[in-house]
Amino acid sequence: MKTNKITIAALSFLALVLLGFVSTTILTPKTPPGYIDGRIEFSKDHYFSLRELYQALNAPESPVMFIDLRHADRFEIHHIPGAVNMPVEKILCHKCIRQIRHANKPIVLVAETERAAVQGWIILRNAGFNDLNILAGGYDFARQNVIKSYKPKFNSYAEEKAKFDYPKYFSNTETSAPVPKPIMKTIQTTPAAGGC
Repeated sequence: MKTNKITIAALSFLALVLLGFVSTTILTPKTPPGYIDGRIEFSKDHYFSLRELYQALNAPESPVMFIDLRHADRFEIHHIPGAVNMPVEKILCHKCIRQIRHANKPIVLVAETERAAVQGWIILRNAGFNDLNILAGGYDFARQNVIKSYKPKFNSYAEEKAKFDYPKYFSNTETSAPVPKPIMKTIQTTPAAGGC
């Protein structure tokens, strides 16, 4: 009788552990498509320079496919010649994915700013596309300095970012002036004289 109780208790405990394991694996959310999982690293190698933009615009056939991630109303006002409009919130639709796959060219993502283009880069990278670039400086900067009128001094836009490396500048303690220590005032106490 005592052995049966121990066996039943052991089996119940094993069933609870097994049930807990199964429920945690079922209830644990899976990584949704487009989720940043930390394995993707963005580097300067993924920039499409303004010099490359100028060369692509003057080539008989563009060597890249420009995808404009801005909204359709902004795209209609002005855009890079030959660019395809795919707003970032619709970039994973079947039509867009099919169009990107059939391009057989490197992809250059264009948005108002680089930061906005990085969103599209991450989404497409998680969807399995590898040959992706981002237009350096964003569309507004490129329009002002390449599309409207070419200004060669802005060819090296990505290299200019080094001057904003604040941790590098603040970590250099050799050039900083020594901080003076505060002067501590001492309070002198005088013993009480006389008394009642």
